[in-house]
Amino acid sequence: MIKKWRNGIIIYLVVTIVTAVMGYFFYASIQETNEQMAKLKDEGILVEAQMDKLSGITYTDEGSYKWGYVLPIEIDREYPFDGSTIKTYTKAEAEAMGNKVWVYYMFDGDGNLITYDKEYVDSFTPWKTSQSTVLWIVSALAFVVVLYFVGRNVFMVVVLRKGEESIGHFEEAFHSKMGSNKYYKVKYSFVRDGEEVTVTSPNIYDGRQVDNIKEFGTFRVRYIGKHSYIDQRF
Repeated sequence: MIKKWRNGIIIYLVVTIVTAVMGYFFYASIQETNEQMAKLKDEGILVEAQMDKLSGITYTDEGSYKWGYVLPIEIDREYPFDGSTIKTYTKAEAEAMGNKVWVYYMFDGDGNLITYDKEYVDSFTPWKTSQSTVLWIVSALAFVVVLYFVGRNVFMVVVLRKGEESIGHFEEAFHSKMGSNKYYKVKYSFVRDGEEVTVTSPNIYDGRQVDNIKEFGTFRVRYIGKHSYIDQRF
């Protein structure tokens, strides 16, 4: 396999897998959140929870902050608070509310507590799966590139195994106008079906290979129709 094409297959295959997996997890996370919020609104229990300051936050009279809260139910509490507000409140607003906030809560199938403040749940707009769709599009495009490199390699193998044989003569080597300067195109001439032609290879040869091709000067070429490849290791 051509080194450049092999590297392209590996790189784009990794991109395909990574973006597909990321897209799946984004989609699953979004769907889970949407379903959880809908269920919390329909089946959750609405209670008034006691608010208090979260550690690590300096509450001033000017700022607006998230607040921790404790549910008025008997449960084993691993942490100081059962949840924290999504909406922010100033100290004055919290005092005006009596340091209490209305929240929904429920327990999932594994017994884990799920709780959010009522205002957030009531105003929640289901998240769209556009992020996962974009990632899947990127994954599909990357996979198309993988198929492109695989297809080129397979076609080259077919030509090298079943093509007509001729002798090629080195003309020149040069970089492509676009892309990395690591790889060169090689222009060479050979007799195809009784007619001498000059063709240019894809930019697939590195500097060492080009030097060897120049040193050999002539080499075996195989062709099918107008497609040809240098059939010699350098």
